[in-house]
Amino acid sequence: MHFTDRVYGDIIIDDPCAVAIIESPAFDRLWRVNQYGPMVLLDAKWSTSRAEHCIGVYRLLQLLGASREECLAGLVHDANHLAFSHLVDWLIGDSATQEGHGAFVANPHLASLKDIFDAHELDGAAIMDTKRFTLLEQDAPAMCADRVDYTLRDGVTSDQCTKEECATFIEKLANHHGVMALTDVGAAEWLSRLSVDMHIVREGLGQNGFYAHFGAMLKHLLASGALTREDFLVADNHVMAIIHAQTDDVTMQTLAWVAAGAPVEPCTADIADYTTNAKLRVIDPHVVVDGSLCTASSLRPGLARLLKEYTLLRKNTFYIRITKV
Repeated sequence: MHFTDRVYGDIIIDDPCAVAIIESPAFDRLWRVNQYGPMVLLDAKWSTSRAEHCIGVYRLLQLLGASREECLAGLVHDANHLAFSHLVDWLIGDSATQEGHGAFVANPHLASLKDIFDAHELDGAAIMDTKRFTLLEQDAPAMCADRVDYTLRDGVTSDQCTKEECATFIEKLANHHGVMALTDVGAAEWLSRLSVDMHIVREGLGQNGFYAHFGAMLKHLLASGALTREDFLVADNHVMAIIHAQTDDVTMQTLAWVAAGAPVEPCTADIADYTTNAKLRVIDPHVVVDGSLCTASSLRPGLARLLKEYTLLRKNTFYIRITKV
């Protein structure tokens, strides 16, 4: 099985279990679940699928020498995502942590993936428990395969970095006793600053306002019965087809606002249409120094100041007013 990836180039997957996963309906739907939710409605470049990201994480774990089980866990780590990805978190009031989407609706796709692992004589329950794998998952702001892949992928997607820069960075990665680290502090600072730049692009006032207002329309359609939670188990195009079939004022006005570029403006709390908090996605990588791990910020004072100032800034609440069109 061959893929041409925007970050890693050619990827060959020959593990029979991985191939079976990718060919399954449960994984196939992830090609139609956009990592950036409905942001593609505003700019066509924001069109990375969850499947692309999962295959990228699988490849990155391979390059780090992860176990077969951890690589497979990386391949399915986002299988719980629903249509529009993290937009579901806005529907349940979880914009700050973006971890609650798995509780939105019971997801039968996870059980079908577990069955594939079991059929290949692997412990499906253990592999699906992705938090067990230290190269795949780490608490922020540490590096992990999930966080590094989407940062590089977002950077290439938005022209914040090049595929060649990503390749140079990947050469400096190391597996330090099961922890993702870098052998070069310059590469560590490059990734950290890229993560800040990407966070400004992805988690700013505009996206928060767009998610909040588009999410309010989805809440309206759920309340009216036009949408069900089970609809989100399919994919973005399925939900969008239902949205476009509606003729009520809320939906029509929201779609007109999207067509106008989804304009929003900052405001004070007393006149805000929405109040949101963004999840902080910046990275402070570990660096191997004389056989031990240090954070990049402990080695680069300027980076430490940047991360501290930016973290304090982004802990502030967004007060957002929707610009009428």
